[in-house]
Amino acid sequence: MKKSRKQIFAGVLAASLVMGSAMPALAAEGWKKNAIGWWYEYDDGTYVVNAWKFINNEWYYFDQNGYMKCGWVLENNTWYFCNADGAMQSGWIRVDGAVYYLNPVSDGTKGSMKTGEVVIDGRTYHFDTVSGACLDRMTFYVPAFYGNGQAVEVMESSDDSSGDDGVSSDLVDLNQSVDQEIFAMTEEVQQTDGSVIKKVEQTAFTAGSRQSVTVTLDEAQKDTAAISDTGVMGIVSGTAETIIENPDVIAIEYRGMTFNFEGETADALRVNAMDIFEDRLGQISDEPLSYLQDKTYTANIKLADGTAATYTITFDFE
Repeated sequence: MKKSRKQIFAGVLAASLVMGSAMPALAAEGWKKNAIGWWYEYDDGTYVVNAWKFINNEWYYFDQNGYMKCGWVLENNTWYFCNADGAMQSGWIRVDGAVYYLNPVSDGTKGSMKTGEVVIDGRTYHFDTVSGACLDRMTFYVPAFYGNGQAVEVMESSDDSSGDDGVSSDLVDLNQSVDQEIFAMTEEVQQTDGSVIKKVEQTAFTAGSRQSVTVTLDEAQKDTAAISDTGVMGIVSGTAETIIENPDVIAIEYRGMTFNFEGETADALRVNAMDIFEDRLGQISDEPLSYLQDKTYTANIKLADGTAATYTITFDFE
């Protein structure tokens, strides 16, 4: 019996529907997530592995299992850094207290960590040849991250503006003031003939609540120069003055002495504290430079918003 065209079309349509229901549907390309992490999957079910991918104007890196990486990424012996959203960072960043510079130029190496001597905006900066950490003092704000890529939040000052989830803006301001003072004093000393300062290294921990400065002095002048002739203690004195005169600092503990700067006499108490500190420094001014070998000066402070912080200056020789 000859079938009509309608019967033939109906048969073909039914067959195609049956075949279509047996064929797997193609998944839409895009981000996927499970209990382990995020990955980027193509519509054929494959995904990015051991590679960077440019997605919505950001670069992301995916590991050997296809999961998006956060924090430090090592690829082809070059370090990169991605934030908590996986986006590659560039320019200046601070990670766990140390400052780094990641190539901001889209030249095929964007995001790569710089090492050695680098000229940035007309100024020469020095970076550790292994770790990449900047060896110079920072006098400007640098966005901060934890090692896992999470940004360090800067909290607005208030009576309860300190906590584990962020850093008070008062502390950020104080750290920047201290950085600027140390940088300025170091440059001043280094510009003198026969400067004894070889380098100054700064390290910050716990999102900036612990600052450590190491001043490396010239071994050759260790026994021939007196402390008073070098200007080295100006770094200590300048740092102390910056901290003591900061109106947000309400208490300082230094070598068994505690200074409280609250109440109507706060200004007078600050002047008295600075006088005592300068007197202590004056007592060692005639000592040879070697006196500073492994000497550490530590001050624990408290800010008006309740934030606590520690500043340490250590001297060594090479």
